[in-house]
Amino acid sequence: MTLDYAPPVSKLLEFGYLRRPPASYVRLLRLAPEHVPELLRLAGDPRLLGDEVVDGLDSSAYFGPLHAWRALAELRPPGAAEALVELYHAYPYDEDVLDELPECVAAIGPDVAPLLIRAASDGGWTTDSRSVAVRTMEVLARRHPETREELRAPLGSLFDGYVDNDPELNAALVYGLVATGAVEHRPAIEAALALGHISREHWDWDWLEDEFGVVLPPELPRKPAEIVIIPPRHSGAAAAPKRDSSATARRKRMQKAARRKNRRRR
Repeated sequence: MTLDYAPPVSKLLEFGYLRRPPASYVRLLRLAPEHVPELLRLAGDPRLLGDEVVDGLDSSAYFGPLHAWRALAELRPPGAAEALVELYHAYPYDEDVLDELPECVAAIGPDVAPLLIRAASDGGWTTDSRSVAVRTMEVLARRHPETREELRAPLGSLFDGYVDNDPELNAALVYGLVATGAVEHRPAIEAALALGHISREHWDWDWLEDEFGVVLPPELPRKPAEIVIIPPRHSGAAAAPKRDSSATARRKRMQKAARRKNRRRR
């Protein structure tokens, strides 16, 4: 199957996995404002996102949306941030939406903060979708320290409802609170951990004790000391450890492409 994209945007379907993305998609492909509609279409192409399978489609094409996101983050056209954040709602389980899109949205710049606050606070969105929005707020705070003040209060307000929140959302909020330096929420984080209102599955909280001064409950599972990685200290907000290595993220994307390819053979 051939996807209906014209050059230079069609080139993004051929890149596949790139260990080192281009320094500039705009310079490499000579992208310009007239290419934005095609980039937006590729960025949200339902044939390439989620788990649906398209017969006869080369696996490299499934990386096309990721490259389109990066190109849009570089171009920063009006409406791009809104279109990309909407993907959190449409595809909250897609590996690239979870792992890569927050970085791309945050790269657009500080002006995306109000959009992310609205998305994270939208009770009509699922917990997974809101958690990705919160994750992007965390990334934005680390990329653009000038946004921390703007993000801190909304994140704190959301976390104040930790008793009623989903534990996974609370877990994402903790990372956001740390990224914005919201030390005033340490007691609430300690209480939520002690009461089991913060997810303990797939999360490592040991670093909170060292980097944010949170007193962890004694029954909280700990990683063996020899494999605990404590993030480096620096001024300002604490640096949360990465949840996924680049190698793991790459493996997830390759596995997704392989799953789709294998389904086509059945």
